[in-house]
Amino acid sequence: MKGQANRTEQFLYSILEPKAITLGFALFHFLSMAVYVWREWQTGGDEADVHLFMIRPTVLLMAALGLWYSKLWSYVVSFHLSAWLAFVMAYSGLSGIARDLGNPMFSVSVMVAWWHELFGEWDVYVEQPPFTFQLFLFSMIACCCLASMSRLLFHCLREEPKGV
Repeated sequence: MKGQANRTEQFLYSILEPKAITLGFALFHFLSMAVYVWREWQTGGDEADVHLFMIRPTVLLMAALGLWYSKLWSYVVSFHLSAWLAFVMAYSGLSGIARDLGNPMFSVSVMVAWWHELFGEWDVYVEQPPFTFQLFLFSMIACCCLASMSRLLFHCLREEPKGV
């Protein structure tokens, strides 16, 4: 009976691990966007636009799987995927708003407008909630990968060489 309790406890701890939670959110987002794309396709939406909706959720799922796999090479791949896409998403938003307002990219007015675009009126722009969620998850995966890579490299460097 004690072994069963330990296995249940280990399972609960593994589910509550940040890597597993991130993978769950990425999988949920992928499936919800797939349902959205399927519904759009059924109602006769533009097929080119419909298929473009699945690129970021697929990359997000791949980055979350790499984080969950917990190997150095998977951390490196996940970090590059998530950091690159978080940068591209944030940069494209900032540069577009700066161009529209005619101000420098890192001015206060551009930052405030970008913040309101991310967290403002979500019923105006259909892609806004998924965009904000993806940007948050890509940033979270990049931070988790960076922390996990540094911890793994720190432990590898601290180990003594085994036999010469």
